[in-house]
Amino acid sequence: MSAVRKKSVMIVLAFMLLAVSKLNAGTGVGAQFGVIPPVFNVDLKETIAVTLKLEKIPFVFSLKLLFTDDWHVMGGGATADMWLANPVIGRSVFRFFYGIGADLQGGDKEPANKNLRHGAVFAAPRFFGGINCLLTDFSELYAQIVIEPGVVFDEAAGVKFKVLFPIEAGLRLWF
Repeated sequence: MSAVRKKSVMIVLAFMLLAVSKLNAGTGVGAQFGVIPPVFNVDLKETIAVTLKLEKIPFVFSLKLLFTDDWHVMGGGATADMWLANPVIGRSVFRFFYGIGADLQGGDKEPANKNLRHGAVFAAPRFFGGINCLLTDFSELYAQIVIEPGVVFDEAAGVKFKVLFPIEAGLRLWF
């Protein structure tokens, strides 16, 4: 495991422990891993995030780090997703959820090449659907697919339209 990946995992775990120590019952805190596949001339990116879900409101919040395919940190971001529904699938332990949200990302377009570095910001609505399952009374496993049609504000290339398709999965602990 690379040093950057180890540090990122440690940061996520530290945020989880800090959040757990300060929150009320009915709160889910988790770690999430995601990939943004190379679609429409977008390079592969990986994400590691800390998520927070409050039982009393239908939002899931996340703070994430963005990485290039060779694990250079290229930026960060935040999301806020509003769950519209989370019905049980038949008589199983699985549930289907879907909703809308917002994503804001910023960072360095070429983190590994100091001569080509320039900043960029991506802002987009999020439309998502996924499956979740309570493994125990306090642990939830989930996976989701997201569509993000957004705008990139790029120092070098100006403003352009871009669609991202993140695939995310994680484990959330409930307290």
